Amino acid sequence: MKFTNSEEPKKVKILTANSKEISEHLVVPQGNDTMMTGDLLEISSSGNIISVDKTLWNAWTGRRYINGDEFHGPVFMIKTETPFTGNRVCICASCQPNIASEFRPN
Repeated sequence: MKFTNSEEPKKVKILTANSKEISEHLVVPQGNDTMMTGDLLEISSSGNIISVDKTLWNAWTGRRYINGDEFHGPVFMIKTETPFTGNRVCICASCQPNIASEFRPN
């Protein structure tokens, strides 16, 4: 991960693949540094928008953004292609298909 500014690192918490343990990851806002795909991937954490890599972005259960636009879609267990079935921040139809029934708001 390449850092292009001097902002302080921020800790973010995500669920590990077993959905029971929370791990902390240290991320540094990347300014305009983008992924190899050319997309700027960002998450919302504690009221801040933070640029992250694809691994963390794919597993983030909170608000996610691609090139500044909010993204609604599936979340995956970290470093896997297994859909995450736990609770999500967004309750829209696009974000809910893989959510276990006990976590769905309706």
